[in-house]
Amino acid sequence: MADSELRLFDTTVGKKAVMAISGVLLLGFVFSHMVGNLLIFKGQEAMDAYALGLRELLGGMGIWVARLGLISAVVAHVWSAIALKKQNSDARPVGYRQIAHQKSTAASRSMFYGGITILLYIVYHIAHLTFGVTAPGEFVDGAVYARVVASFQIEWIAAVYLVAQVCLGMHLYHGAWSFMQSLGLSHPRFNHYRNMFAVGFAMVTSLGFAIVPIAVYAGVVK
Repeated sequence: MADSELRLFDTTVGKKAVMAISGVLLLGFVFSHMVGNLLIFKGQEAMDAYALGLRELLGGMGIWVARLGLISAVVAHVWSAIALKKQNSDARPVGYRQIAHQKSTAASRSMFYGGITILLYIVYHIAHLTFGVTAPGEFVDGAVYARVVASFQIEWIAAVYLVAQVCLGMHLYHGAWSFMQSLGLSHPRFNHYRNMFAVGFAMVTSLGFAIVPIAVYAGVVK
């Protein structure tokens, strides 16, 4: 390839496509994960059976395939976000920053740093519920329901999860709104419906996650 030619991933369009495609995969995972979490309202047996089913999927290989796919999507999403931010910072004069902020939303302006917050939350979430870091009591492998209930009875742990859902909701809103635009699927006639979908998806997903620590801390789930 000649030096004057750019690979697809070196272009703005290529980076936005990587962000959009990886974002769609992550949107699907986040929503399905939220639905699975709601099994806590069906009781311990249902939630622990769901967790066990995931671990035994395809003879135990399915969960690792899913994890590797998820990690790949996260890495691709983070890479494209950093690359686009650097590219925009290098190309945009300081004088235009105020104008850009006036035309953007709080959700779009917080995407990068909100994404970093969510990434740190994911690390904590895995350490907490998968490996028992900061989880109260003795760590029992497979006892997901008991671990969740015991954890969310502690005020600061419940607060961490609730704050994370605020960041997640803003991130999901802008991500759900913009991924179709990044893929060239935007039209003024349908932007109203895009916005409705983005708002609805973000609210349902973040509230679906948030209702679990709220219900546990309030004593609805025991």
